[in-house]
Amino acid sequence: MDPFSLLPDHLISIILSLLPFTEAARTSILSRRWRNLWVHITDFYISGRRHDDLTKQIQCIDAVLSHPQVNILKFRISLSSFAPKPVTDRWAGNLARMRVTNVSLTLVHVSHVVLQRLLSSKSLTKLKLRYCIFPRDISPLLVSCTSLRHLDLRGIETSDTAIREIISACENLSSLKIGFCVLRQLVVNHQRLECFVWATASRTCDMDIETPNLRKLKLDILSCKLRRLRVSAPMLRTSRICIERSGLPTDSDSLRSLKELLAGIRNSERLQLDGEVVQCLPSRFTPLEFASIFPKLKKLRITDLGIEDPGQISALTAFLQSFSELRELKIEVKTYSLKLMIPNRRKPTDQTQAHPANVTVEGKPHELGGW
Repeated sequence: MDPFSLLPDHLISIILSLLPFTEAARTSILSRRWRNLWVHITDFYISGRRHDDLTKQIQCIDAVLSHPQVNILKFRISLSSFAPKPVTDRWAGNLARMRVTNVSLTLVHVSHVVLQRLLSSKSLTKLKLRYCIFPRDISPLLVSCTSLRHLDLRGIETSDTAIREIISACENLSSLKIGFCVLRQLVVNHQRLECFVWATASRTCDMDIETPNLRKLKLDILSCKLRRLRVSAPMLRTSRICIERSGLPTDSDSLRSLKELLAGIRNSERLQLDGEVVQCLPSRFTPLEFASIFPKLKKLRITDLGIEDPGQISALTAFLQSFSELRELKIEVKTYSLKLMIPNRRKPTDQTQAHPANVTVEGKPHELGGW
């Protein structure tokens, strides 16, 4: 007997769940034990390559979803090309019937029926959709979803209204990720959302976020002209803002949008700024003005700065020294990273002594001056 077969059943099942379905199913010919083990896998991953036959992929998925002994909790489908709508409707019905908790679909037509069946599922807690086609008008059949907690949409082809209605239908959503969907206006108005991630490369972007319980925000704005960027999140604690390639504000309206965005994340205690957005700060804000926006900031990280001149870095650190609560500053560029641990800035008394900042430089060092 080979060493692999000596493993206990539950470990073999875990190993099989990490394999693509076609590889896991092939083990069923090894022995009766293997034939029984693979049907107990709870995590199925079916991935198709471009040269694969779509018909065979569909037959394979149908066989899994119709198997009477399969107990699926996590189901991932990545096809080589788009499957027909009647097929995906059938899959959605089976997934809802089997009480799957985690579904990931790539390259499928997401029809009204698919959305209705998935969102009406009482067991589904996580849904990930990649490069799918949505109907542009989904309101007639959309139902309220109470079980879904995590929604991840990337490269979706649909309308602004459809995205907004899907978000509103997921009443208990705690995490939302939207990446590179062609949207002109993104509106997120949700009472329970705690984490929101948005990446866009649209020509223009218009974002309005009103989330009273949001704790974490991440925005990647690439090659996009800033328009309205409004955030209302009083409970926000961690933020990451990246603006790259022509996203810098050049007119009064764009600058107003940037200030409105920064004002919306003013309660952040941890902030990461990436790319060109950092370079525009000294020219568009005074140090005190920028520091007053973030009165609670304790940790600031700046990455992908795009400049390596020590003088410019020194000027940036001088610009940031007005923060009263800041305790850690980390700057990363291509050739080195700088980490400043800032001590408590209380005035020394008889009982306390002022200590210099703890400066740690990794990589190529430069003299950047002290605090």
